[in-house]
Amino acid sequence: MTRARPRAFAARPALGAFSGLSTASAALWLLALAHTAEASATPATLRGEEGVAPAAATVTTLEWGAPQAGQGDAVEAAAPAAPELSSQGAEAQGETLGAPDGGSLSGFLDVRTRSRFAEDHDADDHDLYAVLGADFVTAGAQPWKVHVLLRGSLGLDRQDPDSVFYGVQDTYTNAAEGRIYHLYVDTPFAGDDLRLARVGRMLIFETPTTAYFDGIQLETAPRGIVEFVVGAYGGNSVHLFEDWTSEEWMGGVYASFRPWIDGRVRVDWMHLGDDPYYGEGDDDLVAFTLEHAFSADLHVKGDYTLLDGEGRDFSAEGTWVLPSQELTVRASYFRQLEQHADLTYELNPYFNQLATYFPYDQSRLSVSKVFGDTLELFGGLDLRRVEDAADIGRFNRDFDRYYVTAALPELLPLDTTLSATGEWWDSDQNDVTSWGLDLTSQLDDDTTASLGSYYSLYKYYFDVGDEREDVRTYYVEIKNDYSESVRLRARYEYEDEPIDTFHSLRLGVTWRF
Repeated sequence: MTRARPRAFAARPALGAFSGLSTASAALWLLALAHTAEASATPATLRGEEGVAPAAATVTTLEWGAPQAGQGDAVEAAAPAAPELSSQGAEAQGETLGAPDGGSLSGFLDVRTRSRFAEDHDADDHDLYAVLGADFVTAGAQPWKVHVLLRGSLGLDRQDPDSVFYGVQDTYTNAAEGRIYHLYVDTPFAGDDLRLARVGRMLIFETPTTAYFDGIQLETAPRGIVEFVVGAYGGNSVHLFEDWTSEEWMGGVYASFRPWIDGRVRVDWMHLGDDPYYGEGDDDLVAFTLEHAFSADLHVKGDYTLLDGEGRDFSAEGTWVLPSQELTVRASYFRQLEQHADLTYELNPYFNQLATYFPYDQSRLSVSKVFGDTLELFGGLDLRRVEDAADIGRFNRDFDRYYVTAALPELLPLDTTLSATGEWWDSDQNDVTSWGLDLTSQLDDDTTASLGSYYSLYKYYFDVGDEREDVRTYYVEIKNDYSESVRLRARYEYEDEPIDTFHSLRLGVTWRF
């Protein structure tokens, strides 16, 4: 194990993240890219949905508001979408354009502005954001596939440290700032034996903890009746907000197979090295995953991980879907077995701010049901308990949460859907009841309009790195599909919170190609 160390958000040159690829990874990536003109193939793919923060940005927030229409924008759409959930790439989106030498190019460009105004502080803030995601696939029997996901931001005005709008963006040396979220190449070396040979900056979700690094991943094709698969990966760890080039590294191997026709077992070993910038150290994770499908409608999964030879956590989940009844039931259980303290960054990134994270368990249940064309119901509960009452703290608490959302499709003219949410929180520290409401109308074939309100105990904005507490939000939003590839959107929010009352206006355009 290693002692944790502070993570600096110091000022640094603009676009510094674009030079953040490790030397070895950059060399490998450029070598692969140099060969892409020699091959070619089928369209590559990518996910670029709005409003989803990058999985690499590990931010823990608590939204006090049950899932409801409109609330998703509490997480600002300035961050690019999470990458594909499979090592094999994502499904194609948007049109596929012709590329030189018969290859294909697909992706999206999202540009948006955000203006904010504070009533009591008589302050305002204006920023510009852009996200570009693209896949290029060369032609030929053995194609090279290049995937890129970039984000840039420009602060149109500078905020002083005492400003109510002062944030991470204002700590940088220059107003312009950019980041590379993904930049990798799938090489054609994969064949009958290898189904994946990837080099560059990548993110893997299936590992015991999310792996985000500059390096290489290899994975074999399934073999035999048990579909045996082996994979390996390794490289320099990526931490986007550090102001120095990371010398940390991670690596691992994994294997999966089907012991019976409806089951799958996966075993992982993952090694995490710490940065010598603050003292060397490392951690080793071992994980066991078991999945089984009792039928096409009922699926269960269990995970158990060990950290440096000792039990770390255990989780179980199940999903039951009855299409004929339009009913879905999901249940999950998680238990942290040991305290999380002085570990490598990927395992406890907020140790310096939140200190030791003590053992707890959490149970969740959600049910959704559709009643014809007139009513849709979604409800559930979360129950969380800290193992030892003496360990309860500000960021580690006991609570019971119950929520229900009712949607009434086409209740009013203009194909208007009404959604209403009720939520109840019960804990030793707080008892909170909240509500949310959304009205969404289809104005014409290409235009939708929404208005409503929701409550957030903590509301986080990924674009500006800001968090607000005890916020009641009212919003109006319009989206228009200007063409098959272009979407326009505008959103106004009025936010009532203890420190001030805020107005915000967001304008955006997304082009898919």
